[in-house]
Amino acid sequence: MSAKQRRYTERAQRVDLYMDAQAEDFSAGSKGGVAAARLKEELVNLSALDVARLAGASKLQQGTTGRRGVRGGLRELVLMVSDTAGIVALDRSDVKGIFSLSDADRSDRMLVATARNFADALAPLVNLFAEYGLPATIIDDLRSKADSLEHYISLQTEGLGGRVNANSSVEATIRNLNGLVERLDTLVRNKYRGDTAKLAAWEHASRVESAPRPKDAPANTPPPPVND
Repeated sequence: MSAKQRRYTERAQRVDLYMDAQAEDFSAGSKGGVAAARLKEELVNLSALDVARLAGASKLQQGTTGRRGVRGGLRELVLMVSDTAGIVALDRSDVKGIFSLSDADRSDRMLVATARNFADALAPLVNLFAEYGLPATIIDDLRSKADSLEHYISLQTEGLGGRVNANSSVEATIRNLNGLVERLDTLVRNKYRGDTAKLAAWEHASRVESAPRPKDAPANTPPPPVND
């Protein structure tokens, strides 16, 4: 939530408290009572959206961190298989070209697809490749890391989408809150015309706090004169 959104939210919270305190003057079926109830509902929605936004941000961070960590290990395995295949092909021409790498697409999704393709292609050749130093677990290693990378990609995408959707919904909810405060402003002023105390309290509740101003840089004061 931006600083501006936070100030509007805090205003709506103050207005909500004000209307609670004046509930006897605004019955549930009145225009003011209905607007106050809707304001309270929107604040509840906003609280839920904050939770959703934070959950999305957490998933995004988890996916980004995990993706970064797994990517390198999987790429290393894929390169190891491809390099080994180049040596194997010197003795076995039927292996040539099966484990080639393309520079056209270096995306993580292509890396996942390549790892799984290599794992499938290695299945009948694993003993042969073991003779050239590849670990016997290479197929399981490729598939496991490919699954992990795909998981983190999905988590990152889900987190980003959740955060974007929550942020968009937060903006819409704050617009609703502002509209309700404007509606209540007229109703409250009409209700308490001549009641300076309640109108002063309303002024305090319904105003949007000003954004803090940056502190002025201290003036450069010249050094004191040096007496000879």
